[in-house]
Amino acid sequence: MRSYANDPARAAARVIAMAMLADGAPDRAEIDFVLRRGEAARFGVDAELFEEVMQAFCEDMAQSVAWFDGVRGDFPAEFIDALIDEAGDDQHELLGVLLRLVAADGHISEGEERLLLRAQRKWGRAGQWPVRLRERADGLRPRALSC
Repeated sequence: MRSYANDPARAAARVIAMAMLADGAPDRAEIDFVLRRGEAARFGVDAELFEEVMQAFCEDMAQSVAWFDGVRGDFPAEFIDALIDEAGDDQHELLGVLLRLVAADGHISEGEERLLLRAQRKWGRAGQWPVRLRERADGLRPRALSC
């Protein structure tokens, strides 16, 4: 897996790419959201850079099949942690983009829920996000969004 620890734009682009793949495959609504609405531009990511990072991420996933179940969009917690650790100081801004991105297609998948919950836990400021994410009390699927 490539490291972007010293490249915040690429690190943010990769987290966004991971969110786009968390439900199995990016769809048109997600691509439009990231590129046409300029959400990735907040992190210094233009369309060309995003395409480069997405391609590299897909290549890395193809070489690391143990980390990713492409059918379910299932990334292990430690993998998510490693990628969001490189995302730098724009955590609040990036989580906002992720929240809007996963909702762009009108459906939040289990993989997207896991990614959002992990990012919230990892970044550790649950009370400071614009939307709270929380586990269900019954131990079933986590609830993705609750205001």
